[in-house]
Amino acid sequence: MQIGGSARTDPMDAEVAQHVLYSEGENEGYRDGSFQDALFKNPQGIAFNALKNELAVADTGNNCLRIANLEERSVRSVNFVSSIKDAGAKELTTKRMTSPKPWDVSVSSGNVYISLAGSNTVRDF
Repeated sequence: MQIGGSARTDPMDAEVAQHVLYSEGENEGYRDGSFQDALFKNPQGIAFNALKNELAVADTGNNCLRIANLEERSVRSVNFVSSIKDAGAKELTTKRMTSPKPWDVSVSSGNVYISLAGSNTVRDF
């Protein structure tokens, strides 16, 4: 399986890259954890964050941004939330977005930017 989005030439950990690149069929799903245990579903973009020694993965099939920490050799999910203020409310309410459809990811100066096909926006994390 080839990851979609723009081509990347950044260095990355061979083990996690192979795991992400070949996450299909019986190996696809949603699970955080060690590199051996983590599962992805239809990842469409990947970028290396040199300042944090992490890979950012647009996990389109699971509707989330995944962060692979190369030092800890683990994967965690970042869910997409939106903050809204209802009329008359004094505080922001945070709720999980239901269909962000992350498509590609980029890193600049340690900041992660992800394009969301579901809302035609770019978010930073």
